[in-house]
Amino acid sequence: MTLIEGSGSSMTTLPPPPPEPARSAATLVPARHTHEPGYGGDGASLDNAGVEQLASDILDVGARGPSFTNPFGKDDYDARMDAFAERVSGLDDDSAARVFDEIIEQDPGALNSWLQGDRVQSLSNDDRISTTEMSAVVDAMAMAYTNG
Repeated sequence: MTLIEGSGSSMTTLPPPPPEPARSAATLVPARHTHEPGYGGDGASLDNAGVEQLASDILDVGARGPSFTNPFGKDDYDARMDAFAERVSGLDDDSAARVFDEIIEQDPGALNSWLQGDRVQSLSNDDRISTTEMSAVVDAMAMAYTNG
């Protein structure tokens, strides 16, 4: 947007603000799609089948099989936490807590591997997840814990 400054016949056109600095390839983060079909959004509520499917889909993110460069097939836990944060941020509190519980049921080792507070904090510090997404993860963990 161009701003005009001054009065009468002495108006000056100000240049547009400079563009944001380019990010290096190492800091680029994939675009977020918080309104994917089937995952609701804006406080959406999921039925049991939706909760199970969403948990399964999240657990598939970052899953890697053994390869030459990754002989043990270690999963990308940051990518999985990013997907979890992105998806639960569009759910109502109850659905988010139920997705958390379902993830624990499908992946009993999640709390000892990828589903950790330190990881979500680190991703937030690195701007890989938004503060809204971080809050959604923390709220889902707290509500799941409170609900037993």
